[in-house]
Amino acid sequence: MRAYLARITRNLALDRYKYNTAAQRSTALTDAFEELEPRIVAGQGDPDTELDASELRRVLNGFLRRQSAEVRVFFLRRYWYGESIREIAEECCVSEAKVKTSLFRTRERLRTELEQERIRL
Repeated sequence: MRAYLARITRNLALDRYKYNTAAQRSTALTDAFEELEPRIVAGQGDPDTELDASELRRVLNGFLRRQSAEVRVFFLRRYWYGESIREIAEECCVSEAKVKTSLFRTRERLRTELEQERIRL
């Protein structure tokens, strides 16, 4: 039953993604999710190997708690609030390059952590 519900949820999410990525609907949030998606989706669409929402929430919360305040701010503003890199850089008084680099390194650390967690699942 879990695999069935995961498959339905995934298909609904993909349908919503297609709707939101139509030429006139593309947003900074869509771009942000495209950056983060390869780190979260496991098993290339196999519902049996995907992290469930509560497990993903637990891993993300633990991961973010161990990051510096600046990294958490960049990450949350980009992937929770959907702000563009330019907006984050302006609000935090840093260069766009610093934000991009920080987000890239954070995504890589998150990928590593998710891979380690999947071993235990």
